[in-house]
Amino acid sequence: MEEDEQDQVSEDIGEEVVDSKVVEEETETKPAKEKKSRKSVSKKKNSKKSKSSSPKKAKTTSTVKKVAAVIILLAVLAIVLYFAFRTLLPERTIATVNGERITAQELGQKYAQLPDQYKLFITQDAFLDQLINVKLLLQEAKKQGIVISDEGVELELNNIKQQAQSEEAFQQLLKDRNINLGDLKKQIKEQLIINELLNETVFSRVTVTEQKIKDYYNSHKSDFSAKPGEIRVSHILVATEEEAKSVLLQLQKATPFSDLANLKSIDTASAVNGGDLGFISKGQMVKEFEDAAFTLKVGQVSSIIQTQFGYHIIKRDPDNIPYSEAKETIKNTILSEISNNAIDIYINQLKSDAAITKKGEKVTTKIETFTKTEDPICKEDGKVIITLFSTSKNAASEWISDTFDSLAVDYKDKAILRHWQLDTGDDILTGLKEQGIPKEELEKFKRYNPESTVPTYVFGCKYVRAGNSYDKLDEEKSEFKRVIDQLTTI
Repeated sequence: MEEDEQDQVSEDIGEEVVDSKVVEEETETKPAKEKKSRKSVSKKKNSKKSKSSSPKKAKTTSTVKKVAAVIILLAVLAIVLYFAFRTLLPERTIATVNGERITAQELGQKYAQLPDQYKLFITQDAFLDQLINVKLLLQEAKKQGIVISDEGVELELNNIKQQAQSEEAFQQLLKDRNINLGDLKKQIKEQLIINELLNETVFSRVTVTEQKIKDYYNSHKSDFSAKPGEIRVSHILVATEEEAKSVLLQLQKATPFSDLANLKSIDTASAVNGGDLGFISKGQMVKEFEDAAFTLKVGQVSSIIQTQFGYHIIKRDPDNIPYSEAKETIKNTILSEISNNAIDIYINQLKSDAAITKKGEKVTTKIETFTKTEDPICKEDGKVIITLFSTSKNAASEWISDTFDSLAVDYKDKAILRHWQLDTGDDILTGLKEQGIPKEELEKFKRYNPESTVPTYVFGCKYVRAGNSYDKLDEEKSEFKRVIDQLTTI
């Protein structure tokens, strides 16, 4: 009865015979007296009417197919379960910001979206620090109720598309950045939120005085004058000769060169500065451009010059940039420097109140090694006084010396740093050789460190510390900066 049922199964799936190898394998498992010759087997295979062999063939076929089907089903099931459980597993967390996770997958994905030239000078670890800062700023913006509308995002997206100049170029940009449209919109929204936060909390408080601009110009005059072998030029770059002819015609009608550069030039980097390329020397530019530029006299405009980049119209500018022209550039330079410092201070303030971990370790954001005094902050000319007392032959002083001294440049606009060597009586941060330490400085040293050990740090008379506290110089520097940042924002 079982064989009849199996025979019926075989007929249902259209199977009539089995491979001779399968039959041979089956017969080899039977007693010798039941074995058939290859000839008899062959006859049975060729005889559709043979009743004795049909149940055996059908049974074998059904068994083999059932085993194969089970194996395939188990394999498919294993693959499905692997990917199902894989998606259920938590992604590896590499940092947290007030409980909000940053995963290795998120870091890798966003790092891959950076332009290749950025990856040359920013490592994944440094980029992780930036992601931490972004999380902090977005969290703070949420607390302050800052919201960006979808219309604002679309407006910025359209600006990006216009810069790409065509839909095809825009799509290529997305491909090159390894980013889809949805992720790009998310990045735009986050950046607009951060910009609004910084506008309200940082940039609105940054100002640059006229005197500061003049001081900068006077102390950097060499930056605004051509060196031997240099000339100063501006240019307008367009894509076609017809456009270049049109620009020349407008110049002949006394349209300002800088206005046309701003409106027409496809060299966007120089266009925003009226086409100004600054000072150039021979060998910097392509030959066609260089040959034309160095034959011009001051104030002269070239004819149309074709290069591999398009069609240029070049103007030879004066070799000295007067204050009136440099003023706006200087102002933006100072604003950028002050703003960057202000942003760093603001982020450090946010970090001081945040719970941050990186690769499983707590990130130190609070002042840990200095003791806070009850004294008022000591200043000179409105700047906080930061002092290190050391000696020239003390190993701990020598170890920290360069790290502390480097802060004099970082904080030159906000603090006055002094590094007194008690045995030589010299402040090594000045270009002069002092003949001794002023009495008030010695009194300060003894007051804040009665044991008179070195190195001793007195930061603004508000934070003091005797000795070094960390094993690594970068950790010491980070602590110094936390204290100075705190003092310069009080």
